[in-house]
Amino acid sequence: MKKVVYILFISLLVGCTNTNPVVSASPEAVMTPSVTATASIDTQGLETYRSYQEAENGFDSYTAGVHLSYDMHYEDDTYQTYFMDGVLEAQDVKSSVIAHSTQNINANGIQSVLDGKYYNNRLYNNYNNITFYEDMSFEELKQSFLMPFDFIPIKETQIESYTSEGHMYQFVLKEEDAKKLFLDTYDFAGLKQYKDMTMKKNQIIQDFDEEGHCIRQDVTFESTVVVSGSPVDIEYHSSVGYLKINETSVDISNDEKKVLENYVRYDAIDVDAISDADVYSDTPEETVVKTFQKRLKNRLRYEVQPDGTYKSAFNETESYIVDFNLHQFSYRNRTSLYVYNWEGDIGVFGKSCVVDFKTGNKSESCEEDTADMIETVKLYFQMELYYCGLSLDELVEETK
Repeated sequence: MKKVVYILFISLLVGCTNTNPVVSASPEAVMTPSVTATASIDTQGLETYRSYQEAENGFDSYTAGVHLSYDMHYEDDTYQTYFMDGVLEAQDVKSSVIAHSTQNINANGIQSVLDGKYYNNRLYNNYNNITFYEDMSFEELKQSFLMPFDFIPIKETQIESYTSEGHMYQFVLKEEDAKKLFLDTYDFAGLKQYKDMTMKKNQIIQDFDEEGHCIRQDVTFESTVVVSGSPVDIEYHSSVGYLKINETSVDISNDEKKVLENYVRYDAIDVDAISDADVYSDTPEETVVKTFQKRLKNRLRYEVQPDGTYKSAFNETESYIVDFNLHQFSYRNRTSLYVYNWEGDIGVFGKSCVVDFKTGNKSESCEEDTADMIETVKLYFQMELYYCGLSLDELVEETK
């Protein structure tokens, strides 16, 4: 897929401008609110962070939600924009990887959707209803998202200022270090060829679990580069967050494999047959809730019920329901109903079990299996948000 991505999607070339507005998520819409930076570097405060640097992502399976926005604004008010959100589910990462990847891309108003299954070092992809395969390593599959998944350790010599709270660190790098990191690691538009670049703003947020694994990495860069004597303003934001660590399973049935075997090699696809998806069916709306509602219908095929709730039925007995009025996500399986309320961060099963995720407290009558299932239902909801290019933090922030 990496070849197809580079050939078909990279339209952020300096000098090719777009005069038609395209709605895309701004960095402020998806980044964690800033906290006041320290005036000087407290090296003692980085001792724990140094131990995190030594810990590798030892995940054998995971689900990663990713976001990427890259905008170029020109002097004549034209611009280029590239926006992607996606999900990568992977199991047996340390041995023989099986994965499921999705990418939803808006490049200068051209909407593209990719859905791929990966096994035996081959990616079988569906791109706007065109099917093909490409041989690649799992590392190359991750690279096709055009942003890093792996933890990038920050050195003390790079830091202008930082703050920490629990397992979360927020860094501002020195200008030259930020510029180098952006150009070497994040930029995919070839800006390294232009020498006159000014880094105006940068921010790196990294969050870790109890074992020291990086489970979220959020970066923002704002810069100006001079091209042919004219300034071009660059805004870049990307984030990756991990869920279902060592609990993700990717199922590719034998029947599905038989269908995938009929896919053609990537260089044999008929490019002229690729249709552009409806540009406006997937663009962000003015609020997180409206974007979520839109994508629940268009991406995940939820149906709006007469009472205003959004429902996805897997069969006659099993379904998901999202109630925006009550701020609730429900999972029903026959007579069992599990409810997660995102406003209060509370999960409920009938009258017998209540889990408060803020405090970690459970009601006395809550059995362990039931509490575990409530936690799983919250994960189900986070996954639905991931597939809609959103996060639970964004939804909760807007609900306040």
